[in-house]
Amino acid sequence: PRWISGHHFGREASLLTGDGPEAGVTVNTFSNEAAFGPAAIEIHSETDDGSGTHWKYMLFAHGDAAAYAGIDLSGYDALEFYARASEPVTLAGGFGSGDDSAHRGLPAMALTTEYQKFVLPLEGLDMHDINTLLWVYLHRGANAPDFDFSDVSVFLDNIRFVERDTFVTENAL
Repeated sequence: PRWISGHHFGREASLLTGDGPEAGVTVNTFSNEAAFGPAAIEIHSETDDGSGTHWKYMLFAHGDAAAYAGIDLSGYDALEFYARASEPVTLAGGFGSGDDSAHRGLPAMALTTEYQKFVLPLEGLDMHDINTLLWVYLHRGANAPDFDFSDVSVFLDNIRFVERDTFVTENAL
């Protein structure tokens, strides 16, 4: 697995949106929170004023999915990343958007305070024009009925695409 050659994406090439809770959200990078990469991306909800249901964080290949042509990811078969939260939460998300040549959702991810690896298979998708590389959202309805966004952090680390024909078994020489 490796980063997409020649393409930078991360906190600087992203969008935070939602229907209210995103007003109290900050996005940071921290090397001391990283499990495997040089720095983890932290999406931190500072407060909860009781309005809205979710925040959504999107990583772009060029910084703005609607304004730029996508990149060709035809040689990749999977998206993998590590995620954890400051407290147990359910996170949802996916790869690609309606502006891309392909998209696929992730199943609900039950995050704990320990990093877990998530892999989204991308085989069979038309990957020639992709800009939204990963999006995740934290929704009040997917969590406890009295869910409070205050002081909740979600960490993403080591986001990468896995090239075709690079999978090996654990005991390969």
